[in-house]
Amino acid sequence: MTGSIFSRNGSSFVETTFVLFFLSLDFGQNQSLLSLEGVFMGFVIGALAVLPFFLPSAAGSSLPAWLVGRGVIVSVGVLLGLGAAQLSGAVFPDVVRFVPITMAFAAAVIACVMMFNSVLKLDFVE
Repeated sequence: MTGSIFSRNGSSFVETTFVLFFLSLDFGQNQSLLSLEGVFMGFVIGALAVLPFFLPSAAGSSLPAWLVGRGVIVSVGVLLGLGAAQLSGAVFPDVVRFVPITMAFAAAVIACVMMFNSVLKLDFVE
């Protein structure tokens, strides 16, 4: 399969990409990365980065290219989260620290609606 590492048979992985980005942004903002909460969030981010590759519609993609693309998204999110954690309270108001997880919830709801919509589309057989 040629083309972007974020495309699969004409449809995009935008919905899971936004959820992954906002979760990694919140993970970077978390001050206790090695706590139990950080370990669980790391497992969730890892699963969200890898598991969409194994959907039936992702046939033809290569796993290493997929992991590199998702790794870049997670790395950028974590680095921006670390930067936002340093600026929270000093440059930005304290309320800004809740924005990444709120956006992750909103992106997850939108992703669920998009996935349910694609599942519920019926093709009638003639």
